[in-house]
Amino acid sequence: MTMYNFNSDNVNVGDKVIIYESPGFSSCGKVGIVEKKTPKGLLTVSGERYKRNGDEYGGYGVSSLGYYSEEEEKRITEANRRRILLKRINQVNWYSVESDKLEKVLEIVG
Repeated sequence: MTMYNFNSDNVNVGDKVIIYESPGFSSCGKVGIVEKKTPKGLLTVSGERYKRNGDEYGGYGVSSLGYYSEEEEKRITEANRRRILLKRINQVNWYSVESDKLEKVLEIVG
């Protein structure tokens, strides 16, 4: 179920849309371009099909569409960047890091 009141009547082939990759996690997403639109309002975006309301058609329903804006693209880009950084930080073996470097990390993060 889409969270964004999306309606395919408001987009056309060639328009940018936001593909939210996980329901409930609006920070996970990417920009897609509408490749095809059927008379019934089904959309093909980045090779995947979506219902008129933006929900994924078939499959597991793990993605949905939202309207594109530059602000939303910037927000998602930053959220994806943070997610990647946090994943890398969580993979660090902190026990192998020298104490003076750990102290510097603590100075930075507070």
